[in-house]
Amino acid sequence: MKLYNFSHPLTQEQLDDIACCRDIASADINQYDIKVQLDLNAPLRAQISNIVDHVNFKLGEELFVVLPGQAPAAVVLTDMLLSRGAQVNVVRFGQQSTPSGTMFPFREIIRLQLYIMA
Repeated sequence: MKLYNFSHPLTQEQLDDIACCRDIASADINQYDIKVQLDLNAPLRAQISNIVDHVNFKLGEELFVVLPGQAPAAVVLTDMLLSRGAQVNVVRFGQQSTPSGTMFPFREIIRLQLYIMA
């Protein structure tokens, strides 16, 4: 399983939960951490295009993606991956307050589908 992380580093617990959801061992997750450092005053499309150019995938390949936290960047990234032929699955985390701080537990995988209207 290819997991492209465009956000904060994942914990082992998060990886274990993702693996459990897919019924695989966490060792079977090939995680690629993609640094996303955006200039919020510059156009997003060119910046995201440069980032996506460094993502190695084949046409029609199924990708699992942890999106960047900034919503417009997440939308542009998703659009570019889909338009380049990837099958995108978004890995979603929740938020939980604990005495030791805020945790972000794994919640679900959302499969995106491109719908073409005739």
